[in-house]
Amino acid sequence: MADGASGGAGLAQRPETAPRIGGRLFQSRHCERCRFQNSVLTLNSEAGSDGFNIPGLHVADQLGTLLAPLAGAFTLAADVSLASLAKFDAAGLFVMAGNHRLKFGVEEYGAGKKIVSVHSAPYSDEANGVDVGDAPMRLFVSRRADVFSCYVRTADARVAFHRAVYVEGCPDEVLAGFCVQSPFSAGAAGRFTGIEISSEAMEHIRE
Repeated sequence: MADGASGGAGLAQRPETAPRIGGRLFQSRHCERCRFQNSVLTLNSEAGSDGFNIPGLHVADQLGTLLAPLAGAFTLAADVSLASLAKFDAAGLFVMAGNHRLKFGVEEYGAGKKIVSVHSAPYSDEANGVDVGDAPMRLFVSRRADVFSCYVRTADARVAFHRAVYVEGCPDEVLAGFCVQSPFSAGAAGRFTGIEISSEAMEHIRE
């Protein structure tokens, strides 16, 4: 998987697609529309956008992203909701660290939505989590040294572990933020509220 976030030529420079969130300047790529107003971020994907790499199954390098550089330990959190048109439309959090890509979000699975993550380095490893409804889901990605951990707040208000990814020799500065995809539809919309960016890693939770 590549994420469509590498290289400066394709990064949007217009103010409406390069919002400042939490004091950091984010830049979008492969988003049909990007809006941050009244602390609410909305991303609309381009038709056919995705980042995935399993040859013979599906390969795409055009994920809609809105990213900013983050250095050292951090935790990125947001309440994520998805307006989807077709199966595999998704919206969530995203990290680009060296040759590694990690997307973690809410994905349409036809009969309902699921928590799904995909780690690619360069080939994609997908993990499905719990079934969810249409209500916003609070997602967290936290970095401690070379480990990136994904967590979700469950219906009973617990913070539950989803997966962890190790990035050998991870650079101090990575790109992190938000993503939206619509690999087989005309477009999806991700809505992100309650966005928090902390310079501290979460305590590791694994139940």
